[in-house]
Amino acid sequence: GLLFGRSMESLCGGAGQTTLPDCVVSMLVQLKETGPTTVGIFRRGPNVRAMRDLRDKLDEGETVDWTEISVFVTAALVKDLLRSLPDCLLMCDTYSAWTEATTSVHADKKIDTLKSHVERLPPANNYLLQHLLFILKKVAENHEENKMTASNLSICVGPSLSWTQDQAYMMDQNYSKEVSASG
Repeated sequence: GLLFGRSMESLCGGAGQTTLPDCVVSMLVQLKETGPTTVGIFRRGPNVRAMRDLRDKLDEGETVDWTEISVFVTAALVKDLLRSLPDCLLMCDTYSAWTEATTSVHADKKIDTLKSHVERLPPANNYLLQHLLFILKKVAENHEENKMTASNLSICVGPSLSWTQDQAYMMDQNYSKEVSASG
């Protein structure tokens, strides 16, 4: 397809490029505008058929009228797009470094380490991550209305941002705790 299952570099036009596909920009705009006021955004499941049909349209390059699309479908599609990346947004080979950084007891050191990891991401990954974090921050700031705290968001979105391809590591009982804690 044209969208799902492709690398960030490929989606953005090549090495060093950060031009997101129009449909991804449209999804992010909808999430930025309506996500913070939507109860259960990123947690509540979408209409599965609507999501599958829309995914097929996007993969075929069809134009979509986003005003007619439920924000729950859009949120689920963004997570689906992230999970379909051949290498996760935060880069699978650095999974253990991300989880180690989140367990540091010194807040200053933790922040510096996380910033260093973000700076090392490919430009397209860094660019999309910045936009996603902006949206997630706005959603978390409005948790009184939408019921989505930063902790809830980490559980719902974290596994779409970061995973390991190391099968032995995934079988470890602490893996699911780390995915949720690092999100």
